Amino acid sequence: MTRCEGALGAMILCYNLKHISKNFHKPLPSFLTEIGAALVPMLFSNEILEQFASVWALVWLGECQTWIPPAEPDLLGQLFMLWRHSPENDVQYYSAWALSSQLFVPRGHGRLLTTDLREEFEQLIRRYRSLDNIEQAAALILAWHLSALSDEEIAQKIQVLIRRSKPSSIPSSLQTILGELSF
Repeated sequence: MTRCEGALGAMILCYNLKHISKNFHKPLPSFLTEIGAALVPMLFSNEILEQFASVWALVWLGECQTWIPPAEPDLLGQLFMLWRHSPENDVQYYSAWALSSQLFVPRGHGRLLTTDLREEFEQLIRRYRSLDNIEQAAALILAWHLSALSDEEIAQKIQVLIRRSKPSSIPSSLQTILGELSF
């Protein structure tokens, strides 16, 4: 229970850093790295409450755009697995959102997605149109890291998502990917 309380406190802190502290400029405090490190074991826990508290905190830690998720353990892969397989709808929803909010890392950086998700991702991408905006954003970030779609197709899907969404709801990682692709 204490770890969940700590994670939810971290979520509130990161939310406030993102929304209330507009005058707070990067670099954000180094303790955010420590928060990320503390959330990782909770994400891999078998306890639903710990998973939920950690994914919600990871949403707002990701929105602060300061912490790079570790490759080991594979945080992005675990977020994908929780999104697709958790028995709890809230864990699924916040896992997709946390996945889409993480700091952009260039493709081939070698740090992310050490788990082989290709087969399951291919099944997901076939139903892309049935996904909501957060899920589509998460799918496009995975497509970028897995090189699972052509750059042109990723750019086209990002542009469509941007056109039909509020600008503030588009993860900065997708905007960065679009810039990287020069489309």
